[in-house]
Amino acid sequence: MRRAYAAPVVSALNTSLAMSTSETLSKKSAMRKEGMKKLREYAKTNPTAQAADSEKISQHLFDLVRRHTSRHTVLHCCAYLPLPYEVDLRPFMKKVLAYNTQDDKEGTIKLYVPVVLTPPAAGSDTTLPWHVPVETAPQRLQSAMLFVELFNLEEDLAQNFERHGKFNILELKQSVLEGFFQAEKEERALLTCDAWSSLFPSHAPPASLTTLREEPLLVVTPGVCFDAKGGARLGKGGGYYDRFLQYHRADRPDARTTAVAVGFPFQLVEEAIPMTPALDAFMDSLVTPEGVVNREGVA
Repeated sequence: MRRAYAAPVVSALNTSLAMSTSETLSKKSAMRKEGMKKLREYAKTNPTAQAADSEKISQHLFDLVRRHTSRHTVLHCCAYLPLPYEVDLRPFMKKVLAYNTQDDKEGTIKLYVPVVLTPPAAGSDTTLPWHVPVETAPQRLQSAMLFVELFNLEEDLAQNFERHGKFNILELKQSVLEGFFQAEKEERALLTCDAWSSLFPSHAPPASLTTLREEPLLVVTPGVCFDAKGGARLGKGGGYYDRFLQYHRADRPDARTTAVAVGFPFQLVEEAIPMTPALDAFMDSLVTPEGVVNREGVA
């Protein structure tokens, strides 16, 4: 099921821009608090419905991704490993990985999952490769997130991933991540949120660093709530997806970097979400259990 909805409304956008920074942050904080409460309550009180919704979203998302593939091309697809209250994308990822094993497939879907990079904590004696040079780490690594290739949902997750960080997300183990900064060959493909030389000036890029040219990039994006009248998204406040999407859209202005949000029906809000266009990334499409909702002008 597909239906179009209007692009961000000018009046709503102007209202958002007219807000002071404190007003914007205050409204975002209130909306985020209410949205997170609903997400956690839904996961706690309706786990069966949450799982069923996730299955439906995964199927709609897979159908959408398949429409983006064409013979002899590669689609780079960034997904995520879910927190308990988020849309569970593992059914979607299973479909993608199974599709890639087919002999008669039209194109290949390369699957990635995120890894958040954090600067060294104040007073810490531990210096990781991506911290160097330490004096510029806070600026370089602000809202920094990489996407690393996921090979499968069994051995790869069990052996090379673990939960850690502020959000307790299942991410690539630190020891595996360090391989990208060492002389050893790392075969896992990697996407960055900025030019490698800007993010990691003290390290040469690994051979597996993906340089996108004509190949399409589709980023499946979680969130706390979404504007039902436009492409606005409110995340958890870290700015990780915004930085990643803004970089890839600016780096290839003539190519297609598609942002696809996924959410439960109650995550859609009628009121305008305060957005700063220079910082916040708008979504191209939204996938709910009911189907795909495209922003006006998106095929």
